[in-house]
Formats: sequence, structure tokens, C-alpha cells
Amino acid sequence: MRLTLIAPILAAILLATGCSSTKETAPAATAAPTTAAPETSPASALDTVPEALQFTSTLVDGTAFDAATLAGGDVLFWFWAPT
Repeated sequence: MRLTLIAPILAAILLATGCSSTKETAPAATAAPTTAAPETSPASALDTVPEALQFTSTLVDGTAFDAATLAGGDVLFWFWAPT
């Protein structure tokens, strides 16, 4: 009986303290010194586009689609068309 009374109280205290905010503030971040990057030649478009994105297709509305335009970001393909 005693455990059934104490357990919910302890759980509530732990829950309340876990949600409380701290009074301490983080130190301000300092900016890192800037340095110039070494000069490099720009890569060609085919070098920066993964092989999986090197294709073209026609969309449902008839417009052209070039998957290379999606390079550099997250891509999720969903091949479905209501035809």
C-alpha cells in the first residue's frame, strides 16, 4: 500500500523536474576566424549530379522533367500517375 502511494508521487516529481527550465545561460558563441578557401576549378555539371539523377522524362501534363535539377537536395520519388 505504501509503495502504491509513493510511486506516483515520485513519478510526478521526476516528470515536473524534467520539464523545468534551467537558470543557467549558455556562453555566447564566438565567431571563428575567417580564412579564404583555396581556389579550385568548378566541377562540371555531370560531376556533381549523382548517376541516379542523370535521367529525363515526360510528366503527366506533357512537360519535360530533368532529374539533374534535383541534385544537391533530398529527393523522394513517387512514380504514380492517375491515368
